Amino acid sequence: METFTETDQHVVIKNQGTVPLRLIPVLPYNVFLSDVLALLQNSKNHCVNYYAFPYADKLKFICCIADDEAGNLKVLSHEQSLQREVQLISIAK
Repeated sequence: METFTETDQHVVIKNQGTVPLRLIPVLPYNVFLSDVLALLQNSKNHCVNYYAFPYADKLKFICCIADDEAGNLKVLSHEQSLQREVQLISIAK
């Protein structure tokens, strides 16, 4: 049974669900940032996980936004080259 749905911007999984890493859409940082901030404008949403890890020759960012009312998580991704140093706009205020 499939435990996730895909959109162009993110994957939605049920609480405690899983999704293959390769199926999480990779967004340009400006889109990733905009989408995360838009999701967090809704008071029923909150960030439960935000991390980055080396992945191939890149740094892969994963953000998980929980909607407790709907019982799901929206999973977004961004990748940044490890070959060049870039200063990203912070999600935190």
